[in-house]
Amino acid sequence: MLQFSNQRKRTSWTNVNPFQISFINSQLRTGFIPNFHKKERVLALAEGLEVEVSGFYHEILETKRVLAELEHSHQLLTNLLGRTQSIVSPIRKLPVEILQEIFEHYMSQWEYSLTIGSLSKHNSILPITQVCSHWRETAHSIPGLW
Repeated sequence: MLQFSNQRKRTSWTNVNPFQISFINSQLRTGFIPNFHKKERVLALAEGLEVEVSGFYHEILETKRVLAELEHSHQLLTNLLGRTQSIVSPIRKLPVEILQEIFEHYMSQWEYSLTIGSLSKHNSILPITQVCSHWRETAHSIPGLW
């Protein structure tokens, strides 16, 4: 079973100082040409941002992987829940004789319907036989349906 912690690695969206962000934004709006020292600062900031962008990218990939695992586990558990609940479903208590009556009544509708193309009386029983193995066995045990 998968186990996940609720702890997040990051406490904010970036480790960049707000003053650095403000500096970059203000410089973009002007015709400022940085001197050698300011250019070095900007390049160092860009290098740090590249590392952070790469870190975020890898964190996103890992989060997507974990999400895929969670979705897969969720689907497996949902399917298991459905199968578990079907064990106690009321239809299981229905006597075979009543189920046979229902099937015969269902099939009697086909006596008065038009046959279209290859659809025949034998094809009309197919949906019943595909519900579950119990219904298939019951339908096969009624000679009048075939």
